[in-house]
Amino acid sequence: MSEALKIAYASAPVDEFLINALEIEIDGIEPLLICDGYEHQVLGGRNFRPSSISVSLPRRANTGQQNLVFGLWNAYGEAQEYVDKALSTNSSVKVTYYQYLSSDKDNYALKLPAMTVVGGTFQGIQAKFEASYQDLLNLAFPRERYTSETSPAIQYWN
Repeated sequence: MSEALKIAYASAPVDEFLINALEIEIDGIEPLLICDGYEHQVLGGRNFRPSSISVSLPRRANTGQQNLVFGLWNAYGEAQEYVDKALSTNSSVKVTYYQYLSSDKDNYALKLPAMTVVGGTFQGIQAKFEASYQDLLNLAFPRERYTSETSPAIQYWN
């Protein structure tokens, strides 16, 4: 967490507010950039589209099961189209969460590591997704696997 964000949380200045932003990306397709609010924002030199975003940040723990839950207003169908593209290309969807301060839109105050979307639902004009650090399906590669061929002593393990 940046020093400016710590100060904003501690003192709650009247003229400064947080801007939540999401970067949703699929390999080979231009990322979907969405920010909280009613106006287009240029954050970190990139154009973010306005939307109503609700974000539930993952709790800080060492369990490996830290999930980011976020909801989007999907009136224009952007989220549905993006999910359809991911399904048609059989690609995983990565989400990066940013927090910017209204006084410094060039540098993010908080950036979470990219997470993989693991689930989601659509209800009316709302889309709700869950992203996780723990991508179990893609965890095996490139890690070395200990089998009886690579580690002969493992067959004697009780």
